[in-house]
Amino acid sequence: MLFVIFITFLVSFLITVILISIIKKVSLAIDFVDLPGERKVHRYPIPLGGGVAIFLGIIITFASALFSAYFLKISKPLSFLPPDIYDYLPGVFQMIPRLSVIFIGASVIFVLGLFDDLKRLSALQKFLVQIVVGMFIVGSGIEFSLLAVAPGVWGWLISKLVTIFWIVLVTNAFNLLDHMDGLCSGIVAITSSVFLVIALETNQYFIASFLITIVGTSVAFLFFNFHPAKIFMGDAGSLLLGYFISILTILFTFYKKPYSYYAIFTPLLVVAIPIFDTVVVIVIRLLNKKPIFRGDKNHFAHRLIALGMTIPDAVILIYLLTLCSGLSAILLYYLNPLPLLNFTGVIILFGQIVLLLGIITILEYSGRKNKNSV
Repeated sequence: MLFVIFITFLVSFLITVILISIIKKVSLAIDFVDLPGERKVHRYPIPLGGGVAIFLGIIITFASALFSAYFLKISKPLSFLPPDIYDYLPGVFQMIPRLSVIFIGASVIFVLGLFDDLKRLSALQKFLVQIVVGMFIVGSGIEFSLLAVAPGVWGWLISKLVTIFWIVLVTNAFNLLDHMDGLCSGIVAITSSVFLVIALETNQYFIASFLITIVGTSVAFLFFNFHPAKIFMGDAGSLLLGYFISILTILFTFYKKPYSYYAIFTPLLVVAIPIFDTVVVIVIRLLNKKPIFRGDKNHFAHRLIALGMTIPDAVILIYLLTLCSGLSAILLYYLNPLPLLNFTGVIILFGQIVLLLGIITILEYSGRKNKNSV
């Protein structure tokens, strides 16, 4: 399986690099750029077609994988390939209907983001489309497996509502992360890598293949997007990546024997930093009576810069904080499966996350105070 993971990463990485190189020139030629402004850190127009490259990079990688699987199915076994690859082929074709549903939703989210990059949609319009996509996903049978078994009508309804809420929350959390060079793509690469480790640990190979595709695409984009950025992903990219993260966490079976049932909290730990930043920014905007989806400089990264950090320093610090919370999620799978014996370990892990969020809160408060004093 590691051979497949490596090849998938390499293919998605190379395809995305080629696409970005092409689309960057096309975006400049058709004037599809992000102009400098008061709330922006760049001082000259930057191409906005990164989201197109990300979308096509993921699509082409999966199309290549399905073509390769079909070729291996109809051809004689190739001696240089690991034998276990052929054991996974039936599962690949069984997942095509589910993949179709996921990519239909992804296409709608991508078009939504691209249209927003071109025309600027209202927050309500974007929310409504995301909710409709969430309803489509739930209607196709994709929802949180733990909640889906809850008894009665209320359990059925709660399962679907929580799934839709999660899709909208995570999609927008990563969308709001796209306010500084390299931040969104780097966080996506880190969170996807953490989920990848967990997927391999729990033998969820379809999800692992999906995750490594996102890792390869995100890392490729990061080469062009880290400060000073040469291209932006726009809402077409950030909404799309957030959508994929939300869907993959729904498809995951986080709890299975012999692991602790505390593993159901894994997605919350992995995406704790992006969600916390989103919640804090929304609260600040509500308190200031400003639209919650109008960009400003109230994000954690902006507060770090107000404290004197450079853009790369602030972004790398957030990378490290995200990695710390992600490592805590991985450790959940190494706790004793007996609830009474692992309670202390869980308290320590969640205590570590609370301390991380406390550090962020102090830094945000200090950054806000420092900005106001200037």
